Amino acid sequence: MFRHLFLFLAFVILPLSSSQAEEVDVHLFLSDIAGMSMPGEAEKGMGRELAEHALQAAGLSYEIRFLPWSRLVKTASRDPKAVMLPLGRTQQREESYTWIRSIFKAEIGFVSLNQSIDDFETAKGLDSLGVWKNTFFETVLRQKGFQNLSLFKGDEKLGKLFLSGRTQAWYGELNESRYRFKNFEEQEQLRQLNIYFGKPVTAIEAWMVAGKDFAPEKAEKIRIALNALFLSGYADQLYQHYYDFTGKESH
Repeated sequence: MFRHLFLFLAFVILPLSSSQAEEVDVHLFLSDIAGMSMPGEAEKGMGRELAEHALQAAGLSYEIRFLPWSRLVKTASRDPKAVMLPLGRTQQREESYTWIRSIFKAEIGFVSLNQSIDDFETAKGLDSLGVWKNTFFETVLRQKGFQNLSLFKGDEKLGKLFLSGRTQAWYGELNESRYRFKNFEEQEQLRQLNIYFGKPVTAIEAWMVAGKDFAPEKAEKIRIALNALFLSGYADQLYQHYYDFTGKESH
């Protein structure tokens, strides 16, 4: 199924010139997030595939633009043709966007070896806790007084960090961690480890949104298309495709 979908989209989504870009219905803004929205055609990510499929079903032409996250949230709010994902819905953001539909639940928590970690206090007692450097996740842990952080750059391979013993526990978005494990080349060695996914310490509904001045009729078309994709089971199939790494779950 996915092979055919990739081939179909490869013919539909062609690079647009600057003159063509002005004619599209939607500017689809994304940031490079593992498993969610990624550049290239081989592995686009659950969110990007869902967005592209919904826009096509809604009969809307579009151009994809990847931006750093901080620029993304500002630009998408101001652009009347903008659609973006994923974004958490907060009171501060409510008036800045058109909220189209919740697309998944972002579950943030701990991944660890040998034991499940389900709360911040237990994590504070570890010798070392890994986290991506200069991210929201590091900020949260700093604010909670963590002194045992091991900071890693985003281009590090999470599976290698666990296999090499450079970290025995990790804090971040649990589905992103599953995607990074799933795509690690040394699968057999990784699956021999006792990797536990703890209970989420935070869960945020992540939305597809549009700019605050986005045309209401376009937003409704996209909402209807998304609802149909969820009802058909397509969204669940994407989830399995990108996040099916099986570790041990907390009980």
